[in-house]
Amino acid sequence: MLAHHALEPYRLAAAVADRVFVTPSQEHPIPVLLTAFREIEKLTADATGTEVYADVAVVLGDTDEHAEARLARLNEAAGFVWVPDTHVFVGTADRLAQELARWREQFGLSGVRLRPAVLPDDADRIVQEVVR
Repeated sequence: MLAHHALEPYRLAAAVADRVFVTPSQEHPIPVLLTAFREIEKLTADATGTEVYADVAVVLGDTDEHAEARLARLNEAAGFVWVPDTHVFVGTADRLAQELARWREQFGLSGVRLRPAVLPDDADRIVQEVVR
């Protein structure tokens, strides 16, 4: 089930879903989404202890600056700014792993579905440097 950024879908997800996938954005960052969902879950009588997973697009680099430069080159090559329907993480694999752990510890995030910006570059980095 996909919980959209509105009260009723979140309430329905909290009441009946085992797990939901959320798509954070600049307007609805992961901490805000997870905090809101958990509050709605607490207020929902039939809540089932839903696992929440977030979609995260990923641009990785050797350094944060390298990752930012990679994204700039992608935008330039495309001729437009890449704006997927979810949060975009731009940085190092270590920083991504730390951020995912923080989201889990502080907000109860169950997991993520990572979307590599470039195949195989970002996919390889995810496998070799994040999921190790």
